Amino acid sequence: MKRRKLRRKTPKIKLSRFKILLFLSAIFLVCFGMLFLSTLFAPDNNGTTIAADTKISGTESSTAVTDSVPPVQNVPGEQKKTPPAGSSAGKVKTDRVSGIRQEAPKKEKEKPAAVPFSIPEAGRGAVLVFVFDDAGSSLTQLQRYLDLPFPLSIAVLPRLAYSVASAERIRKAGKEVLLHQPMQALSADINPGPGSILPDMGTVEIESIVKQNIAEIGPVAGVNNHEGSLICENEQQIGAVLRAVHDSGVYFLDSRTTAQTKVPQVAADLGFPYYQRDIFLDNPKTKEHILEELHRGLEEADKKGFAIMIGHVWSADLIPAILADLYPLLKEKGYTFSTVSGSGGEIQP
Repeated sequence: MKRRKLRRKTPKIKLSRFKILLFLSAIFLVCFGMLFLSTLFAPDNNGTTIAADTKISGTESSTAVTDSVPPVQNVPGEQKKTPPAGSSAGKVKTDRVSGIRQEAPKKEKEKPAAVPFSIPEAGRGAVLVFVFDDAGSSLTQLQRYLDLPFPLSIAVLPRLAYSVASAERIRKAGKEVLLHQPMQALSADINPGPGSILPDMGTVEIESIVKQNIAEIGPVAGVNNHEGSLICENEQQIGAVLRAVHDSGVYFLDSRTTAQTKVPQVAADLGFPYYQRDIFLDNPKTKEHILEELHRGLEEADKKGFAIMIGHVWSADLIPAILADLYPLLKEKGYTFSTVSGSGGEIQP
């Protein structure tokens, strides 16, 4: 019996025309992509690689090379950060992708803040007095006020983490230190903080607390009230505060947190001169409102020769930049700057 040889049948692969065209198209696209990339990153005549602006992993990497690089545009009124010593600003940089050396863009000079009013010539030898309350919680915020190039007064809250350090920095910077004495407001929901004068305290206790707080922050030039609308409306209690201030040989600045303040009557009874606020700058805390109140302060100074304007250290992201921008113009218009004690704004009893 003859054995039949078994032949293995080779399976025939049948491809449709559509699959063949799809396969050929894929090969074409791969080849075209490789050709495009080789052209894109081909070295020029000088052997340097030039690439277009690309986005890598969602982060824009600008590597285009031009003869001149446009300067960074600053938004009017915003504070420009100065690069630290040894930074690369203004130096030649080498692009990491292209390898081309190019000069870093030079920043334009910062433009003054946009002022929604015209600044008049100062009248009556107008003196501007700026007081900034609520120091003691942040040295970083405080420093922005200490860097301002004119005299000012800063009121420090007692018994906080940076109360003593803040007072020391203020004195070292040549500015004037006040004790920002906490007192109870009309609203019982407001907690004035440690070292406060509270409505259930007697006059002896009040005098003792004020003198302790002065000793902690001191030496100080004066005292003003933090909150305190309730205490300032009570003649006996605000009287105890003023007696402690008078005994300590410093002045009192009435922040006027209430229109019914009894400070004028008590000061008259004690024969004790005092100062009072004219303007609150940052309530609410917006750039527009600060500029509006600053304008009112200029008008007040032009009328009576000085204006005492109170702001807060926690507005460090707005007020220092505004005042730094406007300072040269205000000075050019004839305004002068002073601390509270040097303002000539003392109210005699």
